[in-house]
Amino acid sequence: MNNTIVNFSQDLFSPFYIGSVKVKNRIMMAPMETNMPSLTGEVNDRVIQYYKERAEGGAGAIIVEFTCVDSPVGKGTEAQLVIDHDGYIPGHTYLTEEIQKYNCRAFLQLHHAGRQTNSKITGFQPVAPSPIACKVMRAEPRELTTEEVADLVTKFVRGAKRAKLAGYDGVELHAAHGYLLGSFLSPYTNKRTDRYGGNTVNRTRMIQEIIQGIKAKVDRNFPVIVRFSADEFVEGGLKIEESIEIAKLLESYGVDAIHVSTGTFESNDKNIDPMSAKQGWRIKLASEIKKHVTVPIIGVGVIREPEFANDIIQSGKVDFIALGRALIADPKWPEKARKKNYKEINRCTTCGYCTDRLRQHQSIRCSVNPRAGRELSLPELQPVINPSKKVHVIGAGATGMYTAVLAAKRGYEVFLYERENQLGGLLDVASAPPGKENWKWFKEYLIYQIKLLPKISVFLNKQIHTEDLVIMENDYVIDASGMVPKQDTQLKNAQIPIVSVVDVLQNYKIENRNVLILGSRGAGLEAANFLADKKNMVVVIARSGKRANGLNIDLINRMDLLNELKEKNVKIMNQTDILVDRNGRFQFYHTESKERIPFDFNPDVVVSARGFDSNPILGDNENIIKIGGSNEPGKILNGIWMAYVEVSKFH
Repeated sequence: MNNTIVNFSQDLFSPFYIGSVKVKNRIMMAPMETNMPSLTGEVNDRVIQYYKERAEGGAGAIIVEFTCVDSPVGKGTEAQLVIDHDGYIPGHTYLTEEIQKYNCRAFLQLHHAGRQTNSKITGFQPVAPSPIACKVMRAEPRELTTEEVADLVTKFVRGAKRAKLAGYDGVELHAAHGYLLGSFLSPYTNKRTDRYGGNTVNRTRMIQEIIQGIKAKVDRNFPVIVRFSADEFVEGGLKIEESIEIAKLLESYGVDAIHVSTGTFESNDKNIDPMSAKQGWRIKLASEIKKHVTVPIIGVGVIREPEFANDIIQSGKVDFIALGRALIADPKWPEKARKKNYKEINRCTTCGYCTDRLRQHQSIRCSVNPRAGRELSLPELQPVINPSKKVHVIGAGATGMYTAVLAAKRGYEVFLYERENQLGGLLDVASAPPGKENWKWFKEYLIYQIKLLPKISVFLNKQIHTEDLVIMENDYVIDASGMVPKQDTQLKNAQIPIVSVVDVLQNYKIENRNVLILGSRGAGLEAANFLADKKNMVVVIARSGKRANGLNIDLINRMDLLNELKEKNVKIMNQTDILVDRNGRFQFYHTESKERIPFDFNPDVVVSARGFDSNPILGDNENIIKIGGSNEPGKILNGIWMAYVEVSKFH
């Protein structure tokens, strides 16, 4: 059925069609690799449970992550789904059944990595339309022969046939982000002179043959979506003008929907967004394409809030919204949005931890949802009937608030103590630098949960001492007091203010000054970015080499931050340290050669950002459970995971 003759009311929860398939609402789960399948590419219980919970959460359709049609040559990761053999059909059948239980449609993304892989993953030289190496993977591919291209067309069609046999409602061809089909579309990577190269029509021919092969040999009513990058953000790559022509061609070939994305590996921040990316920025590209075709358009990209998504649908800019990381953070986003429980949505902060895990060959995880990727090993917490103990949580930062919420939901009476006059802890510090405001979302979510739960009593301006433990001795006591900045002892002769990175990002005002920052990891660089915006001349010194700058930040946000610092003329001096002589003068020297570095910079203030120490305010009492920074300095995600683990043990 064509969308031009279907007259549904138009909002986020109105039904719509993709081809002949009716989807109950306009929310689709975007395809995202998880690194959870088996090494041989089979669907396993972890994969099934992960998708099942997102179907149960109210999505109208799920596009299951990229699935290889030509293993091992076409694999993009070691632990990737595969569907190039009939033996994979039963596993996918279990998966589609679990998704469809909840009136959620299941589509499978068919994929070949092309030049964006390497022999360490596949054991073979990559293949591509032309022998042009990806600047990220750095493996020169072998140019496919005309006959091999035709053979790959057949493999995509057979993959679609297996998907239909497994019960999928349709398939999506992955022609985005620089993978094989996308590299055929792009003039940047396709320099062929046969029928698969040259002008726009020829560069779409491989996809044309796949679409028409599926319609002829699988089922003419089996929906086919094509996802491609409307702007690749590389010199000589696809731009919106040609992408409009490609979309028109795809429609003429019989495609049932077009999924508009952006970027390649070489423009990765336009593929995987940093935290600074504007919500829904890709929609303008999808909307431009929608003006020229009649098939449904799927928009994607940093969409976090239901009202924003609904406005996009109601304005007619796109027909479907694809949510990616938003559904990793909160699988129940659609159902909460449908009920207009917007404040109960645990919004994705775009911190990048999930994608950075994949880069390091690890299974997907989430900073604000410890169950993501652990749905089997961390089942949903169950209420305790008439609990005999109370729960005392010391510290109301992210870890402490999350602990209190989990314990209260299990039925415990909870007492949350905070020595400051407000909740939030270091979340305020994390959200202070430019582009990092999204961390406030997690704070807002936790505070709202605390207000909803009558079993939580909050005590602000309350410092807990050892003598207070007497009234808690028969209860669960959680030390979530967090971590504190390390003290820098080498600056004892300095005659200028020495402040911590926490002071700077929280309340210490520095403007129009010369600022020296000690430390080039995440905290130091974020402070540098923050201070550069306040008309300060900022210099960062680091004992380590250049490769360690921002090393504890995920790759996408790290590169985004380093680029910002460069634009703001923040100087980073690596393998450098300082001495402060008896007269308070600063001397710079090389950490290896110990030679003095002639550098004329007289700081007005020094910011110490050389790490944190744990802060267990009640010592090593064995009856106290230390979690988060009070146990060991780390990221928010470490404390959140520990909170879930410990509260799950309560009985």
